[in-house]
Amino acid sequence: MTGRRSGPWEKRAQADAQSRGLTREEYGVYKGDHGAIVKPVNSAGGLLAIAIILTIIAVFLLVLLVLSIVAPGDNPNNAFGPRFVISTFIGVSVAAVAWGYAIKESRASRLRKSRGKSLNGPNPPEPPRVA
Repeated sequence: MTGRRSGPWEKRAQADAQSRGLTREEYGVYKGDHGAIVKPVNSAGGLLAIAIILTIIAVFLLVLLVLSIVAPGDNPNNAFGPRFVISTFIGVSVAAVAWGYAIKESRASRLRKSRGKSLNGPNPPEPPRVA
């Protein structure tokens, strides 16, 4: 456990990991759907896709922000303003959080695979092959 305070989602993730016979590092991001309206995406590939999409949106917002700063002339329709700066900051922050979750789940997935475990408990041993 890290030095951070564990909130309700961390406690749920820890309890779910223990019920599946996994350590917290092997478990990755929270797999439940408590409080969700739609089924959450929590696979390594799905989180990677979401992180890439959010990064593209954040880069687009950053480009618009830079263009609005360096645009010549005093245009009253200029998009540069506090709301635009704040929304760009939020977009970049959300993309960074998405990458954090994608990396965390990717590491957990590799760790489970290397230890021969799955989210449904330990994998059964393979039957011996008859030659």
